[in-house]
Amino acid sequence: MNLIKFKDFSFKYDQAQDFVLKDIKLNIESGKFILLCGITGSGKTSLVRAMNGLIPQFYHGEIKGDVFVKGKNTKNVPTSTLSRDVGLVFQNPENQLIAMNVEREIAFGPENIGIPWDEMDSRIKECIKITDIEHLRKKHHLK
Repeated sequence: MNLIKFKDFSFKYDQAQDFVLKDIKLNIESGKFILLCGITGSGKTSLVRAMNGLIPQFYHGEIKGDVFVKGKNTKNVPTSTLSRDVGLVFQNPENQLIAMNVEREIAFGPENIGIPWDEMDSRIKECIKITDIEHLRKKHHLK
């Protein structure tokens, strides 16, 4: 099943001359981890902004085509809802990490969307197990 689908998607920021994303056709299946890399200015951040609904709900401009998350058009779904399915890790961790240890950092997202503590604790344990970082659980993330 496609978790994310770009259908002939193009985007140009307000006041920009050129489209930063042009005719994107992309399907991302549920359960897959995606690494998006490229040179500065190639559209990586814009692509993710389109996935999580920040384009068009926060960043405005000219849009052609559509982006769907779980079959729902991102134009019509609140970003708070999309954040449950679309995550983003920036290239400079020191600019985004806010908690005092790895476990609390993992908890930050679920806490902010109101996941009950029991479920959040279970998710944290699963995440730590899947990524094999039990030895880092209580460690300060920048040490």
